[in-house]
Amino acid sequence: MNILNKLSAATFTATLVAFATAASAAEEAIIPVTQANKPLTPVLEGVVSCPTGPYIAYFGYKNENSATVDNPVGVYNKFTPSPENRGQTTSFLSGRVYNAFSVKFDGGNLVWTLAIPGKRRTATASSTNATPLDVCPL
Repeated sequence: MNILNKLSAATFTATLVAFATAASAAEEAIIPVTQANKPLTPVLEGVVSCPTGPYIAYFGYKNENSATVDNPVGVYNKFTPSPENRGQTTSFLSGRVYNAFSVKFDGGNLVWTLAIPGKRRTATASSTNATPLDVCPL
């Protein structure tokens, strides 16, 4: 097999994988948070402290619904203390997602609240559960 055929086979395989991934994502329904009937659970994956600066909290989540849940920043998806929007996920794929995003903070209690009507869950990061690092991953 010459190099052109190898490239064509690789390109064809990559195209098939991309198409299958897109088709799979398109098949999963997207519902607004007000129609979700199972909880969204925030998960604190870990906290690190940088030698000269901020703490960094890593968050994931679990979506027990069989559909992706659209949950914009606001009453059902917020951080405390302010600001409510710290770059958190707003589109929650079904299942468990690890390390979805990270947040820099000052080491005080940082609470991520996720809710659906009637069910509220929180995850709290603070300096007390931080792992010190020699080099900051920023």
